[in-house]
This record gives sequence, structure tokens and C-alpha cells, in this order.
Amino acid sequence: MGLRILLADGSVTVQNTGKKILNAAGYDVLTVSNGLAAARQIAERHPDIVLLDVFLPGQSGTDLCERTKENPETARTPVLLTVGQMEPFRLEEGNKVRADGLIVKPFETKSLIIAVERVAPPLHLPKPEPPKNILTQSLSSPLPRAVPGSGPRIEDKTPGEPRPAVSSCNPAEGELCDVCGHVNPTHMFACQQCDVPLPSSLNSYKSLPLAWQT
Repeated sequence: MGLRILLADGSVTVQNTGKKILNAAGYDVLTVSNGLAAARQIAERHPDIVLLDVFLPGQSGTDLCERTKENPETARTPVLLTVGQMEPFRLEEGNKVRADGLIVKPFETKSLIIAVERVAPPLHLPKPEPPKNILTQSLSSPLPRAVPGSGPRIEDKTPGEPRPAVSSCNPAEGELCDVCGHVNPTHMFACQQCDVPLPSSLNSYKSLPLAWQT
């Protein structure tokens, strides 16, 4: 269910009517019939919203509202006072006890829901998980290797870009690619890692495509 609402009223009819309307709107409603039970539920269950009948038996809704607002643990809990259409009540009394609103009975569906939504705190939704750190992922699994043929080719180089330095062929260690640094078997025509022609396959600097010449 949604937010938890405490509805305290001496009339079972009012309890059932209010609970039906608020349940249909997605709220979880707890009902009690007197001020003492309402005070206990506020202290123990910490409802998100409290609806108190002004003339609640045992302890009046105004007194209970004042106590709720004076308690640091419940001071921010929204409290709506309810009063019958023909019952004597002045708005100044509600302001004095810092009530968050007044609802006139009998409850009307639209008016009741609007009054509750106006003071309803936002639902505490779980926070989305932060994106995983790509560096952390790379430490737990090897980095992908380049697919032969997918690396840059000589003809893809920008005109005017200087060519890489020509490395010598070392039969003991293999031949070092000047582009990606991969060590290839000797006498290879192209790098096995990035598919770029190796220096040993080039007769001279002048034999390189114009894209490599400066």
C-alpha cells in the first residue's frame, strides 16, 4: 500500500467511510475510536498523516494535535482536524495548535483526497544504483584485444601526419609494431594485433603512401 494514515473518530460510520475512500486512493488506513488510542498509535507506529476528530472521545483532536506538534519526533507529521458541518468550531483554534488543515464531515470523496494529497509527504522510493565504474570492471576482467583488420591502416592516416619510426627486426624477440606496440613473429608482413604493415615490409621511407609523408 501507499502512505499510512491514522483516522481517529468516535463514529464507526465516519471511520468506515473515510477508510473506504482513502483505501481506494491507494492509502493504508488505520482507524481508532478515541484520543488515547490515537496517541498510542502516533507514538508507536508513526503514521505519515493523522486525521483527528476535533471532538474525539478521551482526548480532543485539538489537544492531541498540539501534543503531536510539540513532540520533536512527530512535529513534522501532517495533522488534519475533522469536524461535523453543524459542530461549533473556529479556525483560530486549529491555527493555535498548528493543524495542517480542516476537513468538514460528512466526507466527500474528492474533498477528502485533495486535502490529504496537499499535505502528503513524498514516498521514500529506493535510490537507483549508481553506474558501475568502468575502471573497476576492467580490473575484474581482461581488456578486449583488438581484432586483426580493425585497427588503423596507413591509407586512413591524415595527410601530413608523420610516419612512425622504423624499428629493426629482432629474431630473438620478434618485430615490434610501431603503431600498437605488439610484438610479432619475425618476417611478418602486417601486425597481428592492428593489421598495420610492419616496417620490415617497407623497402624505404619513399615507398610509403603519400598520406604518411611530411
